[in-house]
Amino acid sequence: MEGLIAVGILLFLMIVGVPVAWSFAGVLAYLTFAYDANFNTLMLQGYRSIDSVILIALPLFVLTGYLMQSGGIALRLVNFIEVMVGKRKGGMGASMVLASGIFGAIAGTATAAVASIGTIMVGPLEKRGYPRGYSSALLGISSLLGILIPPSITMILFAVVTRQSVAACFAASIGPALLLIAGLIMANRFSVGRLFQEVTAGAQEGLEKLP
Repeated sequence: MEGLIAVGILLFLMIVGVPVAWSFAGVLAYLTFAYDANFNTLMLQGYRSIDSVILIALPLFVLTGYLMQSGGIALRLVNFIEVMVGKRKGGMGASMVLASGIFGAIAGTATAAVASIGTIMVGPLEKRGYPRGYSSALLGISSLLGILIPPSITMILFAVVTRQSVAACFAASIGPALLLIAGLIMANRFSVGRLFQEVTAGAQEGLEKLP
């Protein structure tokens, strides 16, 4: 019965607009009083759950992503990939998929990939004939590669919570990541010419992007 009440409290708080963190805090407060739990024990268990050297990687990954964005590494990475594949059919879309995958692998988070790659590529994609809605959708999906391609913040958290090997979780996510990259590139190539027309860029324009 207490579990159903806790779920009801969580849903109610989220429906009325309470932030997710505070909604879970409300549920925790209810369960603490419902089961007459010792608050000190809860605090100790909470500390032990995050007392792990592995979790130090999480803020460092996020910091790396923002350093790449502010330092210009992300822009040079995108320009290099665009020169390699940008002149082919659907090349700009494929460039964004590959750049999101590489950047997500370095930063370890999808949020950093969206913030960095999105600010760099959405504008050029529009100039090449890609609809803004299509570009945003492709960016949102390709940013998920940051969750799959090792090293991944999500996989580290999953390994810590489930007490699994981090290396095994990384190995298990490589295959799905490669399949997602191939699927997105093929879907983008299929869409070009059917949903919209892509404006091709000349070789000189591509070379000018390199530092």
